[in-house]
Amino acid sequence: MARKGFQGGIDSILGEMTSNPAKELQKSETLIKTTVMIKMQHFKNLKSIAYWERKTLKEILDESISMYTEQYTKNNGEIKPID
Repeated sequence: MARKGFQGGIDSILGEMTSNPAKELQKSETLIKTTVMIKMQHFKNLKSIAYWERKTLKEILDESISMYTEQYTKNNGEIKPID
């Protein structure tokens, strides 16, 4: 099968990405990669929520942690650093 007239590459088909969202995120905040062990049912629930909300698991976890720390601060005052 000949590739007649196909000169633009894959970007011409898919369109060019004007920016990299991961790089933009890294500019605004520092991220850390870690491993945690959670109950399988919690993982399945979070994964289902992420699917139905059309979000990533990372976004769901970030929102959950933000809500938890906000509630903790409201009930206990400012979170003291351990360092």
